[in-house]
Amino acid sequence: MIIQNNILVSAECTGNPNITIPEGVIAIGKDAFRSVCKQLRAVHIPESVVGIGDYAFSYCRSLAAVKLPPRLSHIGKGAFRNCESLRHIHLPDTVKTVGDHAFSFCLSAEDVTLPPMLTALPPGLLEGCKNLSSVRLPDTVEEIDDGAFKDCVALKEINLPAGVRRIGDYAFSNCPSLPAINLPAGLNSIGDYAFRNCKSMESLELPANIKEIGSYAFSYCKGIKSVEIPALISKVKNHCFLYCEELISVRLPDGLTHIGNSAFAYCTALSTINIPGQLIQLGKGVFSHCHNLTKPPIPPSVIEMDDHVYENYSRITNM
Repeated sequence: MIIQNNILVSAECTGNPNITIPEGVIAIGKDAFRSVCKQLRAVHIPESVVGIGDYAFSYCRSLAAVKLPPRLSHIGKGAFRNCESLRHIHLPDTVKTVGDHAFSFCLSAEDVTLPPMLTALPPGLLEGCKNLSSVRLPDTVEEIDDGAFKDCVALKEINLPAGVRRIGDYAFSNCPSLPAINLPAGLNSIGDYAFRNCKSMESLELPANIKEIGSYAFSYCKGIKSVEIPALISKVKNHCFLYCEELISVRLPDGLTHIGNSAFAYCTALSTINIPGQLIQLGKGVFSHCHNLTKPPIPPSVIEMDDHVYENYSRITNM
């Protein structure tokens, strides 16, 4: 090992599967173990360590056990990325900052404990943790950033604290085992692709305070049966509910002005939807392949309507 100013700069594992970092080291530097310790299975980190640098243990694919020290305050970007054998991720209460993708693609991770000081989950925090089935978020969390739980294909249960205001792009994209999620009352925005392909989700209740729902946000959520869009939403964005094949009824708010391209395309069970009187724009293919829908009347307020709004709308009837 090379240690400079009490910082572990680089490690030479030389085939040793178990490493003990000397007491007195206060930080593990950037890339210290990255890729070079392919046989590393366990590492003992002393209590003196308060920081783990960017990519410090990334691609240590055999690393299965690590106990983080009780005074740790910072975990860098990608610090444990692609530690594919790591089964338990327990962050001590002292951790204040965690970098992007810190534990992404930890394919064997079964459980996660996050510290109470976190107010935002960074981008890609647990992306691709394919074995993770349940997560408990601390009450302090206010923001779930882009891709935080993307491709967590086994995730079945997660709590969203009351203080969460924003769910970022791809935050829960491709979590096909997630049957339901309780969105907190204070939630303001849901990003693009946020819940794409959460195909086990059977119910969706959107809080009244939401002002923005992104493109493709609930696309391919094939189990959702009904949706009521909150009053503060002025636009249903492109492909928002694309391929929600079991969606039967939609209630749109009176103040809605825009419905984007293919917003409800391939909602093959859709039979009930209202078109608000203040609507201005209907995009291309909004109701494409909605074979069970009675064609809703278009209000005179609409000044922009694509010719293909009802594309492949083969069994429609007029009201």
